[in-house]
Amino acid sequence: MQKTSYKKVYHRLVQLDNLAKIKTILHEQSGFDSATVEKIQYKEENNPPYLFVEVDSGKYLGHGNYGMIDGNFLNMEAIVPDWPGVFYLPIIFLRKPRNARMKALVEKKKILEHELEHLAGLLDYIDADPSYIARAHEVSITASTLENVGRSIHFEIEKIFQQEAPILAKDYKKGENTVAIADGGALFEIIATTADQFIRYQLAQYLSGLLDLYFKRFPEHKELIQEIFKKEVNAQGRAFFGENAMMRIAVTIFELFSLARNPLRATRHDIDDFD
Repeated sequence: MQKTSYKKVYHRLVQLDNLAKIKTILHEQSGFDSATVEKIQYKEENNPPYLFVEVDSGKYLGHGNYGMIDGNFLNMEAIVPDWPGVFYLPIIFLRKPRNARMKALVEKKKILEHELEHLAGLLDYIDADPSYIARAHEVSITASTLENVGRSIHFEIEKIFQQEAPILAKDYKKGENTVAIADGGALFEIIATTADQFIRYQLAQYLSGLLDLYFKRFPEHKELIQEIFKKEVNAQGRAFFGENAMMRIAVTIFELFSLARNPLRATRHDIDDFD
């Protein structure tokens, strides 16, 4: 039997009256510590309504990352009985920078706006293709194994091109044109002059970072990971990078680091700790 609309269920679930029940389920089923669960808030000043938590440490967000949507695979039948089995509950995480210099650079409002655009797009994406939930549960990078790593890489790269790229285009239309790149103990801010440049620069960094995460997850199988990753990027990234997209990404990363060393194109901020 086909389930009801994911988006409609999300809107019935994510309501202030349900917050206490949601927290109870998170305590029982999620990997969050109790203090984090209790800090989760309900927000409705934007559409769609959302769950949000601001944290002080990098426990849930990687080094240098200050915003993300964390997807939780939960049984929510106690609140929405017409959605049996696994429900995908997104929660927006923001991290407060602890470094004084980073505090001056991290713009919470812009990060939240970016994640809210992601959330709206994600709800539409899952509503159109509910199989996303099962695939994310089975083959996301955190669930990946050597046996399913090909499917996992396909899934994660697809997420970047189908979900991240459209949001970057919206960011640029709103006036966001700064690309940040870390190198050693410094953060360089480069101004992209076109939407295409902004999207390419950001996607190249996302994909490079994703490849590094797979290398760290499978350190003894780097050649296999590289081969699968190259095949998927070349197949899925043609629209953004053209033929031989993997090579173009390497060239784009080189271009970024070259620009970072050009004082006429980049603003340098000496940062001793990106937390």
